Amino acid sequence: MQKNMLTKAVVMALATLGASTAMAESSLTIYGTLDASLSHTKLKTSPTTVVATGATAIPGSEVSTTGLSNGVMTQSFIGFRGVEDLGGGLEISFKLETYLDVDTGATSTPSLPNSPLSPTATYNARDKGGFWSRNAYVGIKTNYGLLRLGQMDSLGYLSAERFSVFGASKLAPSRIFYKTDYYTQGWSNAIAYFGKVDKIGFAGMYSAKESTNATTPGLGAKWAATVGYFDDTFSASLGYENNKSSVGPTDPFVAAAFPATNESLFLNSFYDFGVAKLYAQYGYGKLDRAAVGPTTPDVKSKGYQLGVSVPVGTNVKFLASYSNGILELESVVPSFNGLKVRDVSIFTVGSTYDLSKRTNLYAVFSNEKNEYQLPVASLVARDVKETTLALGVRHSF
Repeated sequence: MQKNMLTKAVVMALATLGASTAMAESSLTIYGTLDASLSHTKLKTSPTTVVATGATAIPGSEVSTTGLSNGVMTQSFIGFRGVEDLGGGLEISFKLETYLDVDTGATSTPSLPNSPLSPTATYNARDKGGFWSRNAYVGIKTNYGLLRLGQMDSLGYLSAERFSVFGASKLAPSRIFYKTDYYTQGWSNAIAYFGKVDKIGFAGMYSAKESTNATTPGLGAKWAATVGYFDDTFSASLGYENNKSSVGPTDPFVAAAFPATNESLFLNSFYDFGVAKLYAQYGYGKLDRAAVGPTTPDVKSKGYQLGVSVPVGTNVKFLASYSNGILELESVVPSFNGLKVRDVSIFTVGSTYDLSKRTNLYAVFSNEKNEYQLPVASLVARDVKETTLALGVRHSF
């Protein structure tokens, strides 16, 4: 009798252990996107002239390039993600992603700059193009939200991509928010929280200050927050980012650029009418220097993007978008105060044809115009125009 009871107890214990083990299910997924196209780009730069005299300081130029391009509509990448379900609403996840150049087979960096604060320097893995530079983080999901730790897309970048008709395309007019606003594309040393209550989503992100000396410059502490309403028909979000710089290299046009604080506000929305989906974005930013002087002005930035996506049948979409962004100085030098140092306009139009759920063909044309006024030794001005035509194929797996 005792032997039978002992046997039953052992069997029940093993069954319980087996059930517990079965609950901790895990999965691994390999995924990514490969995007290759034949493209033609023309870059025309006007002569750089001294505003006061009209004299030419630097001759103009015109360059045309035709060839195989990588990641025009979506930057090519490969990723690995895994999820372990521990039961009771608890999940552990990870994501590792690296950019690829389809035309050469090499790993690559994204074409968008990480931060206008550091045009001549690199700070984190995404800038440096290291392996896993797209995303590298571990996540913990509970019934109360999702926590991520590692190197990941910034909240500003996620918003710019989600509410852009061209997504994160190299030719997306929403890229003005990286040319004029002080957003950063990816954050290293970051911790982020994502929560959702019904259709209201909210998120917060913090990046620790880990290096401040001149020989190994690092970003200062950063934080950001977003809140939004998310639905298939209508979505809108509001976000804020605060980025404190460290001691490091100077701006290309002014000396002693650091330390400084960058603040940016971004508002995004879309509405799907069925016959067309409309997109709108607005961003405002300010570079606030700790020591403002004749060569260290504060900088304000503002910009907007409007876009439309029109489905034609079941396989074709027509896409169009326009954006404008402005950089303006707040200077103690009267002649430079309020000066528009950069005025950028981008118009992009294109079409996609779905061969399947994972593969499409695309044709896209983009025209970008930059007008510069640079407060160097004397005020100089120049225009840069760039047009791109690309015909390509994009496959997700």
